[in-house]
Amino acid sequence: MKSVLWVGVVLAVLTGCSSSPVCDARTCAVGCCSLEGLCLAGASVTSCGRGGQRCESCAADRLCSAGVCEPFGSAGAGAGGGSSGGSAGGLAVGGGSVGGGSSGGAAGGLPVGGGAAPDAGVRCSRVPVGRPSTDPWARERTTVDQPDDEPGAAQVHVLYLEPADRTATRQLDVEGDLRRSIAAFTLWLAAQTGGPRIRFDTCDGAVDITFVKLSVNELELASGLNSARPGVAFIRERLRDLVLSRFSEPNKLYLLFYEGLAYGYCGGASYPPQLSDHYTAIYRGGIFAATFVTAATGAGQTAVPVDSTASLPAAPFDASLGSQQVRVIAKTATSVTVSAPLGGSVTPHTTLRAMTTIPECRANALSPDGQALGYAEFATLHELLHPLGIVGSGATDFAQSPVAPGHLAFTNPAGGDDLMYQGTQPWTCSTAAPNAAASRCRLDPSRRNYWGVGNRTNVVDLARSAFLSPTPAQPQLPPGW
Repeated sequence: MKSVLWVGVVLAVLTGCSSSPVCDARTCAVGCCSLEGLCLAGASVTSCGRGGQRCESCAADRLCSAGVCEPFGSAGAGAGGGSSGGSAGGLAVGGGSVGGGSSGGAAGGLPVGGGAAPDAGVRCSRVPVGRPSTDPWARERTTVDQPDDEPGAAQVHVLYLEPADRTATRQLDVEGDLRRSIAAFTLWLAAQTGGPRIRFDTCDGAVDITFVKLSVNELELASGLNSARPGVAFIRERLRDLVLSRFSEPNKLYLLFYEGLAYGYCGGASYPPQLSDHYTAIYRGGIFAATFVTAATGAGQTAVPVDSTASLPAAPFDASLGSQQVRVIAKTATSVTVSAPLGGSVTPHTTLRAMTTIPECRANALSPDGQALGYAEFATLHELLHPLGIVGSGATDFAQSPVAPGHLAFTNPAGGDDLMYQGTQPWTCSTAAPNAAASRCRLDPSRRNYWGVGNRTNVVDLARSAFLSPTPAQPQLPPGW
């Protein structure tokens, strides 16, 4: 990957995303023709169409569904009061969400070329062999950042990461699972905002997902073994450090889907201005209420040193310690005490996991159709908003310690139904729903915390974010950018 001038990026888009020298109903039956005569997928709000007709740009209150600009809600059936689960959103027909036109994106005033830029001359990945040519989700695997549909605009680029020693991972980038999930939460977000949604990096209308095979093994990444940032709390930083040299465009926020073990969490994000960078992560292999042993512990011992007990429940609780079943009767910040002497020795990096009913992160299904959504979708959107500065400490219902910064307290008008709630009460966004309309999850309905709040001290207004499409008037970058 190399840095290029803005003009170079535009040329890469114009040449790299073409599919035929002549665009008409014969050569572009399932898409639409751009002004430059290129056959595009016809699935984005900035290039919507089918049958080889001229592409059109959908109005702000419409989405592109099956090549037709339609009002929100026309593709997602039904109303309802069912509860939903994590972040939702996306386009009714899968290319993923795209911005409000390159001119709108450029208005954000973001520089191009300061970091690693999309490779010039790279074509957009196509539908894999054996799939219907009209498949809106599946795409060939790519290991580079492809030419951007909206060069220079603030946008989210997706990375799909696999540790060095994992070889049987399901190909969520190739099979379309990640694009369906993104589509589902984008549709939900657009319904909540009345149109605006997060702008994703797309190539020819499809969300651009770059596959990265990491150079570090799964256990090393999970524990920080041989790392300058050891411990369960810094896995996001370790992942960031591994991709930073290749993926660091100043106008992009990087969403990392990691197919590996993480202790205690399903995701992690920066939170400016306290911690400001361009990376947020979803841990597909995360396990809750878990940590690892930091030093060898012999048989007969009852005190076990561990990395951190932050994600473990209050003692007493039953747990597995490697192959042994134990009962934890006390804990400190970095150790646990078990009720009976260990039956065998325990080596460093052995997993200690509390017995809970909380499922593993991987057990949370991704959207099967680009409309149904649950914990996986809402958790992704939740983590995606944190690096934008949401929720700001000046928000009316900002949650205080011991809740982690960047969340709403249960006292907010939507309670546990709000996307950015965290606390001891149930988060109803984690409940599955068949579509956006059936979800109980809400986006700051009071308009007093992080959406439509205007210019207030220490409050970030998502409605003014440069990462929205269409780009709002006087767009704002996240704090610290």
